[in-house]
Amino acid sequence: MGVEPRELRCNACGAALHYEEGAAVIKCAHCGTEYALETPPGGVLEFTLEEAEEEAEEEAEPAEPERPPYEEEASSWLREGKKVQAIQVVRVHTGLGLGESKEYVEALAVREGIVLPARSAAYAAVVVAVLIAVAVSGLVLYLLALR
Repeated sequence: MGVEPRELRCNACGAALHYEEGAAVIKCAHCGTEYALETPPGGVLEFTLEEAEEEAEEEAEPAEPERPPYEEEASSWLREGKKVQAIQVVRVHTGLGLGESKEYVEALAVREGIVLPARSAAYAAVVVAVLIAVAVSGLVLYLLALR
């Protein structure tokens, strides 16, 4: 009592592949690509290509993407609360611009659960003082220009 051959498709060229019972290798008649067959204990298990791919995906552990080497240095600066230094590390190693590096560092902080310190009230006061100084000097220059 034999198993009916199943028609599969070659991953390389898409041609039909034919599996014969007991075969250790399936060879594409069109392009010659060979597929080795492993026989599990208890005999051959047959799957469609889609079923086999689904099973392989379920069994596969998600691969952790490789971390660029400069990220550890940037993370270290972030843990110390030094975002500017982390941004500089990213800029030097990646060639990204200032804005892109800032976004990268902020995303890195979120990924690693690092809470970046909020700007202090003193920082806000300095920003307001600078804005007022710029506005006053602009007004003075405008008034001098009217004379």
